[in-house]
Amino acid sequence: DFTPAFCSALKDLAEKHNFLIFEDRKFADIGNTISSWSHLVNAHAVPGPGVVQGLRALKMAEDQADFVMGFICGSRISQKPHFIHMTPGVQMQAGSDGLGQQYATPEEVITNKGSDVVIVGRGILGASDRAEAAEAYRKAGWDAYVKRGWGTPLLS
Repeated sequence: DFTPAFCSALKDLAEKHNFLIFEDRKFADIGNTISSWSHLVNAHAVPGPGVVQGLRALKMAEDQADFVMGFICGSRISQKPHFIHMTPGVQMQAGSDGLGQQYATPEEVITNKGSDVVIVGRGILGASDRAEAAEAYRKAGWDAYVKRGWGTPLLS
């Protein structure tokens, strides 16, 4: 149950353990809806389909660099170094599931696709020991980041 009390407790934990809360809401249509409990919120700038609209959204985001901090994407989409690229669908083994979801490894996402942050869901939530799984993903992501070169974005 997602309640104001739950949000408050989550904010307290974030402060106590020094971590950021990322709200994955995928807002696409309500421009004035802003999260009051998380540090980061993803926003889809393109509510409809179309490559042209997507290119306009990228330009719009790049033009608003004082507000936009990065992108959730399958691979690096902007060569501007101040943007963070975050990639979902990361598992320890590349492959796919029966629902059409494609998975890439932390190394593939960071070293080959130029992402800065891996987003892991099922790989941690489905593990028998979530803390151990989270640590394994943290280490795999960090090792890939070091392999790519500290602070060096992959430029195409």
